[in-house]
Amino acid sequence: MSETNWVVDPSHSYIEYTVFMNGKAPFKVYFRRLAGSLTLGEQFEDSQLSLQWVTESLDTGDKGLDKFLTSADFFSSDKISILKFVSEGISKISETQFAIKGSIQSGEKVEEVSFNSRFEGNLADMGDGKRKTGLYMATQVYPKMFDINNREIKFDKSIGIEVELELVEKVPSTQESS
Repeated sequence: MSETNWVVDPSHSYIEYTVFMNGKAPFKVYFRRLAGSLTLGEQFEDSQLSLQWVTESLDTGDKGLDKFLTSADFFSSDKISILKFVSEGISKISETQFAIKGSIQSGEKVEEVSFNSRFEGNLADMGDGKRKTGLYMATQVYPKMFDINNREIKFDKSIGIEVELELVEKVPSTQESS
């Protein structure tokens, strides 16, 4: 079996939460700093994915809301600075659709999740000996996952998580012998 290693290109990738709370229209939370890797198996089902995103890098477009969301009343970015996802299994649904099961870790709390995903396996040549590919994932989680500290917040629905990744092949370095 031939495996290749890939890394997330953070400038062409994002993690977005869609949050409904207190009966208001939903708002989007983008995490601007993220990293991750994919060990791509011969079949996508044989692959392993890991992601990390920095809670203080969230961006709603409203600095006041950003400050509130990173505070102890919400994400507690000073205590939980990184959220992590690790895949535990990938199941094929159709040629390009997969279920990626894994867990999201928020501080000490770990919650099982399943992402619906699209992976077309297109490996585009970047012209420098590297290839790139894309992966899209989406799921719904419940707010209790994040141990929200502010009891005045009433969530209307689950939180949508959408992930769009551009991955670049990590070419192993070769050492020339003298």
